Amino acid sequence: MASLVTSLCGVLLCGFPALIGAMGHLARSQIRQRVAFLRRFLDTPTQSTPEERESLERTLLPLFKQRNGVALAGIIVGWTAFVLWLVFWVPFAWGFFEAATAPTPR
Repeated sequence: MASLVTSLCGVLLCGFPALIGAMGHLARSQIRQRVAFLRRFLDTPTQSTPEERESLERTLLPLFKQRNGVALAGIIVGWTAFVLWLVFWVPFAWGFFEAATAPTPR
């Protein structure tokens, strides 16, 4: 969720926070680790009944998939906003630099 929020803030605040929001890759890797842990937990014999394990799987896996989608949205919005920010500001800065270093006419 933080990735998506900072990416959207980057759209409104000239792009730089979007770069931070684009780091939703960390969230996606954590989600993958948690899903792998949950699958290992469900595959090991425990004192819980098969119905309890199935209920746990039905409850948590969709939640992880939803969070993975939100993190992916943050990555897409973040990188898109950052690239658009660069497309706007780099030519502006280039023109400013050219104007500043141009010789003055006499």
